[in-house]
Amino acid sequence: MSNPNIILTICLSLFLSSFHLFGQQAKKASTPSPIPTGVRINFSEIPDFKIEDLYIDTDRGEIPISGAISLAISPSEDTLLLLTSGYNKYFDPGGKPNPDLSKQRVFIYDISYGYPRKLAVVGLPNSFLGIDWNPDGREFYVSGGMDDAIYAFRGFEQNWSPSRPPLYLNHSKGNGIDVKPVVAGIRVSPDGKFLVAANFTNDSISLIDLEKWKKIGELDLRPGKIDPRYSGSAGGEYPLDVAWAGYNKIYVSSLRDREIDVVSWDNQTLKLTRRLYLQGQPNRLVVNPALNRAYVTEDNSDRLTIIDTTSDKIIDSIFTVSPIGISSAKLLKGASPNNLALDPSGKFIYVTNGGMNCLSVIKLSPYDQGISKVKSPQSKTELLCLVPTGWYPSAVAIRSDGKWIYVSNAKSQYGPNNEQWEKPAILNGDFFKKWLSKNQYILQKSSSTLLSFPRPKPLSYSMLTKTVFENNNLFSLSKETQMFFNKLHGLVHHVIYVIKENRGYDQLFGDLKSGNGDPSLAILAPYAPNHRKLATQFVLLDNFFDSGEVSGNGWLWSTAARDLDITEKTVPLHYSGRGLTYDWEGMNRNINVGEENMEARRKSDPFLPNDPDILPGKSDISAPDSPEGEIGLGYLWDEALRKGITVRNYGFFGDVSRYHLPKDHPAFIPLARLPYKESIVQFFPTKPSLAKVSDLYYRGFDMKYPDFWRFKEWEREFDEFVKNKNLPALELVRLPHDHFGMFGQSIDKVDTVETQMADNDYALGLLVEKVANSPYKEDTLIFVVEDDAQNSVDHVDAHRSIALVIGPFVKQRITLSTRYTTVNLVKTIEKILGLDSLSVFDQFSLPMTNIFDLKQKTWSYTAVVPEVLYQTDLPIPPSKTSAKSLQHNASFWETLFSDEDFSREDRLHPERFNRALWLGLTGKDLPSAYRDKKQP
Repeated sequence: MSNPNIILTICLSLFLSSFHLFGQQAKKASTPSPIPTGVRINFSEIPDFKIEDLYIDTDRGEIPISGAISLAISPSEDTLLLLTSGYNKYFDPGGKPNPDLSKQRVFIYDISYGYPRKLAVVGLPNSFLGIDWNPDGREFYVSGGMDDAIYAFRGFEQNWSPSRPPLYLNHSKGNGIDVKPVVAGIRVSPDGKFLVAANFTNDSISLIDLEKWKKIGELDLRPGKIDPRYSGSAGGEYPLDVAWAGYNKIYVSSLRDREIDVVSWDNQTLKLTRRLYLQGQPNRLVVNPALNRAYVTEDNSDRLTIIDTTSDKIIDSIFTVSPIGISSAKLLKGASPNNLALDPSGKFIYVTNGGMNCLSVIKLSPYDQGISKVKSPQSKTELLCLVPTGWYPSAVAIRSDGKWIYVSNAKSQYGPNNEQWEKPAILNGDFFKKWLSKNQYILQKSSSTLLSFPRPKPLSYSMLTKTVFENNNLFSLSKETQMFFNKLHGLVHHVIYVIKENRGYDQLFGDLKSGNGDPSLAILAPYAPNHRKLATQFVLLDNFFDSGEVSGNGWLWSTAARDLDITEKTVPLHYSGRGLTYDWEGMNRNINVGEENMEARRKSDPFLPNDPDILPGKSDISAPDSPEGEIGLGYLWDEALRKGITVRNYGFFGDVSRYHLPKDHPAFIPLARLPYKESIVQFFPTKPSLAKVSDLYYRGFDMKYPDFWRFKEWEREFDEFVKNKNLPALELVRLPHDHFGMFGQSIDKVDTVETQMADNDYALGLLVEKVANSPYKEDTLIFVVEDDAQNSVDHVDAHRSIALVIGPFVKQRITLSTRYTTVNLVKTIEKILGLDSLSVFDQFSLPMTNIFDLKQKTWSYTAVVPEVLYQTDLPIPPSKTSAKSLQHNASFWETLFSDEDFSREDRLHPERFNRALWLGLTGKDLPSAYRDKKQP
């Protein structure tokens, strides 16, 4: 039955108000705006553009809506639909999700006069990617994402409502471990009688009879499910989008297996007839009106591919971004073409490049248009220009007359997230239930936008392209910078790269007078004396931004200097609990795809279904390719290994599922303080390239385990390297305990927020001290960064975080406010080690030159023992003074976070976590019964 609660209709404001908004936004856009990936947003050179935020009006005021993902223009060409599939989770003052606000949206616009005029907004519980009109123009359909359903709507002007009850596709679960069904792309047949849907987590497509509103067919796209002879062969996995390539032919984009699956339909029977293999990951598809050409955007290869649908053969491809006469440099990957639209004339195609924040205007040859049977070198498909857009363009639509272009942008600037929480209305017994959310979580701080403009004239092509190149910093390093790092490369032969979890600048450094901080937010400062000592002894960077919002994309930015389009699409859904799994550190659907052998997988996880067709092979849906196109080998360590540089890994990208198995299971990995001595392997890499260079006795992400013992295992190997004079050139060290968690289970009484922050701090201090007192102190640099700052509050920006550079040739006792990002830090490591760039971002970013002084060779460091660690059982040096008691004990924190899942990173209710962290550490608003709680 139709549910009226899924509808939210918002009428258009007065035209004068809309015009006022347009003027405000246009003025704002005239100044280039830097974003945390190190590039800028500036589209002011587009003639007569209009930009507007996506929001809904509520009794709380305007609520931003994020995750714009698809556009669809009605057959009558006067109505534009914009679908969101973003985080879009909002909490009421009591901290519970507000069901009326926590929806995905379809924004409906009148475009009959060019600029969009908002008519209405309809809400639905969930969605993912798919939206399409019926050719009759009276009804449109939306994929329901984790609802495993298709929704239908009808209406006019401001009045839109469900036209049918939700059609459920009846999948009980997805393929993998604890995987939910998720429906993605949908497309209506040319005759309007049928609809096909891509089942993203079931590796299948469903066929729906629209007249009967009934599912009439389903095809599992995996080879082994089609023909048992091919059991265990990869194919058809993670289908994202679909398109009708004829009245009885369907194309499906399979992301993981980089193929277009060709499906025929005859007598209501679906049959796979061919697989077309591509270099990159095919995400979005469009077929021309003649049904003889299909166009596919490919992430990871940054190409547009053209298919002859009559022969089902790939006939052409073109890079969606190239220097086109402005730069002689070969651009590396990272443009992330992710959507496209055909010009009504058929002569042009427009492609959104999410990574480089631009729109490609591509002229199609007559052959690639499908109007010529001869491919002529004199008439070829070519990139005409690039048009700047907002942050992460996700879709493009062109009006039927070809005169107006509409671009949805998935993201926007974030800004500060330090709004103070209100005092609880009820204290005593209800304290742990009253969170009084302010909706300040980083994924709630961004809104999507809709950019519209008349089609640019050829005379503006050069200026628009130039603006795109300027926005993306596409220039070469100066000779002086090159010469400087050539010298530094000759002096520094080892880099230790430490990645931590989730902390921000103000939390640790907010009260340091030399930097731009807010002292009231420095809640972790008392437990981080080594971080503060290192920042003030060397360089305090008070304008450093993590490029990722959360661990899901933060680890990619930190190790590959980019992320992928599928990461941008799926991270918001995972973090809002909308059905998708954590697929970004080598686990896909909770399976370690670094182990391609089914027997090895089943040894590691007894819950793995005994099905050889679940993600066979070692392809990783979220792994970046190398600059040379090697599949999944685009990480920092891969580049080092290609260059013959020695690498050692301590905890990066591991399968942590074994830490949480039943203790009597043979694959369970028990906690071990000195695992090498006890011969207890602790780590199983999820990346084949890390398998031979990982310390298997170094425990990965596990909040039950102190970083102190991780340091001791690292120290064991470091002493061996010193003894043998063979320290690796690049060491990757994960120190995760500043994530916090598992308060009732952590060993050695490192089981409170205070002690876990102090443990993380002390381990870092010990690592630095060890290097400072070693033979390698004169040619080793230590880089420290947080993968993201999602569990922090900051008065400058939700992305602002900490970064430390320690060792010889680093300036001392200075503060630098240069705006740096994760990409700049990765670029600096590359230049020091003599590595090539990984992506277009680090290819053209600047290294952190001004933190270095080649005359500053001497340095030393002695670790500080945080006082709260004397309340633990860690074997630390004795204190000369009486130890201070803890503000709270483990039972306090365990109760406060009783409904949180700390089994792996980011399985939290982040807004509530941040609120509770604030309350617990500041003591503000605490009932006296909790504030004065004594230790047992």
